[in-house]
Amino acid sequence: MATRSVSRTVVLGDLHGSLEAFQTILVRAGLLEGTSWRGGRTFLVQLGDVIDRGPDSIATYEFLAELQRRAPKGRGRVIRLLGNHEVSLLEGDYDLTDFGHAEAAAVAVRIRQDVLDGRVRAAFARNGWLFTHAGLHMNLLQSLRADMKASAKERFTPRRLASHLNQRFRTGVERGDFSDPIFAVGRARGGEAGTGGIFWADFDSEMKAPARAPRVHQVFGHTPEGYKGATFRRTSDGRRINIDIGIVEDHGGNLGYLEIQGREALAHYLFEGREVIETLGSAPLAHRRKEPAPDPGPVRAAS
Repeated sequence: MATRSVSRTVVLGDLHGSLEAFQTILVRAGLLEGTSWRGGRTFLVQLGDVIDRGPDSIATYEFLAELQRRAPKGRGRVIRLLGNHEVSLLEGDYDLTDFGHAEAAAVAVRIRQDVLDGRVRAAFARNGWLFTHAGLHMNLLQSLRADMKASAKERFTPRRLASHLNQRFRTGVERGDFSDPIFAVGRARGGEAGTGGIFWADFDSEMKAPARAPRVHQVFGHTPEGYKGATFRRTSDGRRINIDIGIVEDHGGNLGYLEIQGREALAHYLFEGREVIETLGSAPLAHRRKEPAPDPGPVRAAS
């Protein structure tokens, strides 16, 4: 069983209605016994796309929500992010879903209330890593950093970036206005925007981002490989890791999770009789600004 520690974070990608596989991963990661939380102080971060494609969309959404309620009793936390499949329902677009329209509308109401109540969000940051559903493309990242500097004039950090994203996300959901670039669908996914937002960015486009991009270490899903035995993908600079390996059978039926111990990212690939662990790199420590020396006050002349 995996080692538990205060700084342990377990990250799961797209679930797509695969409740049985989801629970199997949680058990293997040491977070679940039966249906009860056994992860201690672990943070569980789920990156969205809980629904569609698999056989148990609603049950998977409900189980994750219930786990979020139970985990604090064991001093753990469950962080639920939204993916493009959930956001599409919020926008009133039911083309991606495999529900009937009446059921999809009811699920959309539930998701919207979860957003307004703070149970689900768009982004999360911990130990130097930023978590979103599809990742922040360099162009959008640069724009967001400029906006944050202009408004807050604070040091740019993953945690402040996540807070900024969540504020913009909640405002859009409250107003029913999804024109913010964070919601954009890029051309690679059939949209009109040159760059996809945090729910629609395409990893193949991320691969081409230059090293000059702001140095934010990211974990996201959304772009599955689609074959049996797929592994996590990362960019050559090590700063962006895609953990959607395709949990549903049509996309490979692969089981795995990312574990972050301190700032180090470890891939766990789960097979029936074994587990393979691969080191994927670490987020750097934040550079603290030197505080100016305290003012000693007026200097008195020697008597």
